[in-house]
Amino acid sequence: MGLFYGYDFQNGLSVSLEYAFEWQDHDEGDSDKFHYAGVGVNYSF
Repeated sequence: MGLFYGYDFQNGLSVSLEYAFEWQDHDEGDSDKFHYAGVGVNYSF
């Protein structure tokens, strides 16, 4: 499951924010949870 937000400015600059979550259940009864967050900056000319 994840979320993504991106925005383009008028001057060629763009930014993005993203978040993801993963939950894994294992046969042994354990479970793992993973979180990911990212920020991106891009410029096109």
